[in-house]
Amino acid sequence: MPLYDSFKQDWKNTKKAMEKISGGKKPAETKMILGIEKRVSSGIGAALKALDKAAPQDPALPTQQELMKFRKIIIRLRKAIKAELGLIQAEVDNYRDPQTKEPIQEKDKYYRALKVFKAKLKHYDAAAAQMLTEYQQARDTQSSEGEKRIAKYLTVCKQRLAKAAVAVKKINAEPTYESYNGGIGDIRQAFADNRSDAQVIAGWFESSQTRCDVREGDLQQQYRMLTEVATRVDQGASEQQVLRITSLINKLIKQSISSLNAVTLPK
Repeated sequence: MPLYDSFKQDWKNTKKAMEKISGGKKPAETKMILGIEKRVSSGIGAALKALDKAAPQDPALPTQQELMKFRKIIIRLRKAIKAELGLIQAEVDNYRDPQTKEPIQEKDKYYRALKVFKAKLKHYDAAAAQMLTEYQQARDTQSSEGEKRIAKYLTVCKQRLAKAAVAVKKINAEPTYESYNGGIGDIRQAFADNRSDAQVIAGWFESSQTRCDVREGDLQQQYRMLTEVATRVDQGASEQQVLRITSLINKLIKQSISSLNAVTLPK
C-alpha cells in the first residue's frame, strides 16, 4: 500500500505550505539565460511524478519489469534529493554561528521551513524504498508459489511421457495393428493431458509473469504433433507401418522430455 496517494501532489502541497510559512520559495540553483538569472528545476517533481506512474498495476502481483522500472526511478529521485539537500543545507548554514556552528535565529520562519522541508525530502526517499521492499516481497512470494507449481507440472508431464514410452515398447514387442490400437488410446491421452497442461500453465505464466523459461511453444508443438501422429491404424497395417509410427512417436517423446529438462527455474 503506497505511503502517499500521490508523491507528486504531496510535493506540490509541501512547496505551497513552505511558501506560506516562510513567505519565500525553496532554494534552487540558478543560471543565466539571455542575461537573465532564472531558477533551475530540481528534477524532484518530475521524478516523483514518474514514481507515481511506475507503481505496479497490481501491488500484490508486481512483475519483474515493473520492479526494475520502479527501482530506476528511485535512483533518479535520490540523485535529485541529494542535490536539493545540498542547497537546503547551505541555506541552513546561514543560520548558524560561523564560530560555534550553533543555530541562531531558530525562530526564523524561513529557517523552520527549511528544516521541515529537509525532513520531507528524506521521508520521500524512505517511503519509496519501503514501497520497493514491499513490492519485492510480494514478488518473491509469488515466484516461490510459481516455482512449486512449475516443479509439479514438470514432474507430472515427465511421468506421463515415461508411461507413454513404456506403452510404445510393448507395442514394438508385438507390432501388430491389434496391439497398436489397444495401447494407442493411453498414449494419446498422455499426450493430450500434457498439451492441456501446457496451455493452462502458459496462461498462468502470462498472467503472473513468473521468472521461468518454460519453452511452452516447443511443448505445444510437440504435443500437437504427437496427437496427430498417434492415431489408430487400419486392420491391414503391416509391422513395418506400425514400427514406423512408433519410431516417430518415440522421437517426439524424447524431444518433449528434452524440452521439459531444459526448463530453467530461477535461482
